[in-house]
Amino acid sequence: MREVAATINAPVSVLELLARDEQVEVRIKVATNSNTPITVLQLLAGDENSSVHTAAASNSNLSETILTQLANDEKVEVRRAVAQNPNTPAPIRETLRDLIVQPTTRQTSPTLRGLNRLYNPSTDDLVSILAEYASSENAFVRLVTLLHPLTPHEVLTQGAQSASWLERYAVADNSGTPSELHQQLAEDSNRIVRTAARVNTNS
Repeated sequence: MREVAATINAPVSVLELLARDEQVEVRIKVATNSNTPITVLQLLAGDENSSVHTAAASNSNLSETILTQLANDEKVEVRRAVAQNPNTPAPIRETLRDLIVQPTTRQTSPTLRGLNRLYNPSTDDLVSILAEYASSENAFVRLVTLLHPLTPHEVLTQGAQSASWLERYAVADNSGTPSELHQQLAEDSNRIVRTAARVNTNS
């Protein structure tokens, strides 16, 4: 299914069908297909899985109206995809430029400086801090959080659906990840993620 969804000249009728497939990876392939019509992209832009609507936001066939709406999405990955989409109106791209243009000098964020709190036994309300750090815009902070054995299960569930294989690997390698998530990740498209998940499933 994923191979069909990724085929550039796949018939529109097939893409419309695959856009409703239960597999997230299939819907992502449809969302990034340059042959996917605007009606299907509009559906995928509202997908409940953030990886799917991030993929849809990167498709240059997406209308300016939808891109403008996605520019206010709560997920930074979606806003970054909008900022990099050539079809995004220039004024919208300008408001999002900080997501793709890194300053020449930048100070370490308070969140990054505070990572040592995660493994400090005297840290108060560790679960809340982990939930906060899991939504950090810093990829390294998210990775460390997803590796922590006390990270809340709902955060790990979201991480298991991440477009980043490193974040999915962190969930698969986490000893605190529920067995059902390990089993799910044992079928992941990335071999390293699959291996980590199977090791934890069998341990």
